[in-house]
Amino acid sequence: IAMPMDSECIPVPFLQGLSKICRDSNEVLSELRRYFKRVEYKSGQFLWQENDISKVLVYLESGLLGVLSHGRSNFIDFTVPGQFSGELSCFTEDLRRNSLLAIKDSTLWCIDRSSLDRLKLEHPHLYILLQNITIIFASHRLNHLHLLGYVHSV
Repeated sequence: IAMPMDSECIPVPFLQGLSKICRDSNEVLSELRRYFKRVEYKSGQFLWQENDISKVLVYLESGLLGVLSHGRSNFIDFTVPGQFSGELSCFTEDLRRNSLLAIKDSTLWCIDRSSLDRLKLEHPHLYILLQNITIIFASHRLNHLHLLGYVHSV
């Protein structure tokens, strides 16, 4: 079971990604931090399984996550520190298309659906900013998958 942890800092890669599209990144981070929870997963724990309801998006601070698809025993992709996972289906509220497994002990920053909804109501501009950040990260990941041959057009 994932154990929430208290912390005051969001990792540097997130700040770097944010600073690319936002002038006041420190101020924005301070506000966004209130909506995220720092969580740890042990190696071998699933964050979610294929066809689960999308309730959370995660940003990996440390560790390694593997993406399993359609009951395959081999990984089709990996999430490394500094990357998001689950963001697209969380925003679209689709079912999970893949399973996500902690390969190594991992520390993540998570924002669940209810916190996203609260962010949207309380700070719509931050909600849109978070969407933009995750779209940038997702675009890089899709290009990578395209180069590996898993996606045929991007």
